[in-house]
Amino acid sequence: MNNAKNFSFLKSCRKVFHLKFSSLLTLINSFICISYAHALVDKPIIAITQIIDHPSANAVREGIKKSLEDQGYIDGKTIKWLYKNPQGNSATNIQIAQQFVSLKPSIMIAISTPSAQALVSSARNHSIPIVFAAVTDPINAGIVKDLKKPGGLVTGVSDFPLIERQVKLIKKMLPNAKVIGGLYNQGEINSVKQFRLFEELAKKEGYEVISVAAMKTSDVHAAALSLIKKVDAFYITLDNTVLSAMDILIKLQFDFKKPIFTSETDSVFQGALATAGAHLFDIGRSAGKMVIRILQGEKPSEIAVETAEVSDITVNMKTLNYLDLKLPEDKEFNFNKVGFENS
Repeated sequence: MNNAKNFSFLKSCRKVFHLKFSSLLTLINSFICISYAHALVDKPIIAITQIIDHPSANAVREGIKKSLEDQGYIDGKTIKWLYKNPQGNSATNIQIAQQFVSLKPSIMIAISTPSAQALVSSARNHSIPIVFAAVTDPINAGIVKDLKKPGGLVTGVSDFPLIERQVKLIKKMLPNAKVIGGLYNQGEINSVKQFRLFEELAKKEGYEVISVAAMKTSDVHAAALSLIKKVDAFYITLDNTVLSAMDILIKLQFDFKKPIFTSETDSVFQGALATAGAHLFDIGRSAGKMVIRILQGEKPSEIAVETAEVSDITVNMKTLNYLDLKLPEDKEFNFNKVGFENS
């Protein structure tokens, strides 16, 4: 009996200790959060989120940061830079947006359409300025109502590509191509609209366009393989899910000698063949300049939404040579050649 009582007593002690230890941990975490919040009081908080990690989206973020640094907005010195990434998870994307709103930062920045939609929705009853970058169609996505006069507390930079120019580029570089393949996430409204427009314009030029959905990054490889023997080339939209698997697609491009055309330059630097799209670092820099204007007192409602400008065609020369292709001689295209064999 004594042993049983002793065991019961020890068990009770363990429960009490566990409860006290849990309370202590909660107290410590609360203290850290409060201390962190106090540490931020004397500096503007710049809260930035992007839907997933991939080189193109990262280039936007680096462009934003560079614009701020060039004007003296240095993380830890004159501003506090908060960055969170949900890695493509929709629920986490919303949670991050809600966390940012609760912090009441000086400004919030969204890279990608899903990130912008989450921030705009979460901040609907708050007065926190929002700048977006790399949002393909901000009106159709419900982020702003007008590009010239966005109104409210939201403005930014669109990356809508010159799709008609992209179709012409494919036609010039691959005059014998007949079938173009596409991959996109049906859950990304910007990607769907962009691909549908490409499909419409490509069909007018006589192409057959076939596509496969890839809802997750892990789906991209199988989706591409299902098309690889049916198509002459791929066109990749500004789709975050697909872009996050670009290294996989580029390997397939080399293995099967099926050229990849993209909507932005960073994928071409990675190894895709060519694009008539913008450099996303420059889009980031433009968004960063908007952030500075707002920090200096301008209202987002009075800053028109910008659209990325593109003049050059970016082509990866190493990929071009590997695929046994040649640059077309055409005065319409000014080629920016990157990725040489010795680079």
